[in-house]
Amino acid sequence: MVIKRKKHNTMRNKFFKRFNFIILFLIVILSVTFLTLANNLAAKNYKIDNLEQLSDKLSDNYQKKQLQIIKLQSLDNINKNIAALKMVKTNNVKYLTIEPQEVAKR
Repeated sequence: MVIKRKKHNTMRNKFFKRFNFIILFLIVILSVTFLTLANNLAAKNYKIDNLEQLSDKLSDNYQKKQLQIIKLQSLDNINKNIAALKMVKTNNVKYLTIEPQEVAKR
């Protein structure tokens, strides 16, 4: 009876040792997986933040360029540049009128 109990306890101990090893192995694998995913997520968030900052800078630059274009196209600026370019105002303007012509007759 003692031999059977000892054999049973030995088998039980082996089972728990294997079970504990499997549980520990799963915990290690899951921990490594979690840390890898967290690191990848942090890296992607860093890239997104950099791209958002770049987008903001480009948007500001675009708005500044639009304002510069509007200023350069303003009537006051054009009138100032007319004198500098020595342009003169025309008095008699004649426009050409072209009558529609058919290409092929039926």
